[in-house]
Amino acid sequence: MTAGGVREVYRGLLRRAGSLDGATLMRAADRFDAAVQAMPQGLETELLRARGAALLANVLPLHGAAGRPWSDRALELATPLRGASALPSGGADGVIAEAYLARCAAASTTAMRALYAHQGCSALRRALAADRRELSANFAAGSFALHTPVVFGGDAARAARHFECVLDVEPCHGGAQLLLARAYERQGRRAASDAAFARLLATAPRLAELADRSSRDPGAVARERRDG
Repeated sequence: MTAGGVREVYRGLLRRAGSLDGATLMRAADRFDAAVQAMPQGLETELLRARGAALLANVLPLHGAAGRPWSDRALELATPLRGASALPSGGADGVIAEAYLARCAAASTTAMRALYAHQGCSALRRALAADRRELSANFAAGSFALHTPVVFGGDAARAARHFECVLDVEPCHGGAQLLLARAYERQGRRAASDAAFARLLATAPRLAELADRSSRDPGAVARERRDG
């Protein structure tokens, strides 16, 4: 399998991440890992393996599965790739940022959350300085801006811009679609939030089901289900 083939395997995993139950997603993760393991070793292959691991580190905890082994793997794979001239600019640092995002979300203490947020934001700033459209870095930057006031001051408008960038690169990114809906809602942009959540229901129904929608207007959710 070529590197382009593994890229499509990653994109397939990204598309399925929002629609599979936990057990099925774990099997999809195993297939992704096996496909990459079967490839000749190379820098691009390693980066794609790391990107897949960072994705799983953030998605699997929604299903009650442990994300830490996957964030560990992402960091183990991506850290040696920093600065590799043969790779897309900022790619390794973007993956590192996404891995620390997963650790931050799972941290049990405020001190650990602050530490992981600091490490993640250092990596995402390097990534975005190299490539403003880097996928993993934009997802991590939007998530930190939305959920971690100590980092970006809880800036919903900034978060929305990062998630819009992610979806411009990968329209099937369910996590970015969900968080974009929340960012719009925090700005008071209800129509835009409803439209983003409707797209999530259509493209990533399992993720929509798992999402905590307690702050949303139940009538809006019902309208989306009826009209989407």
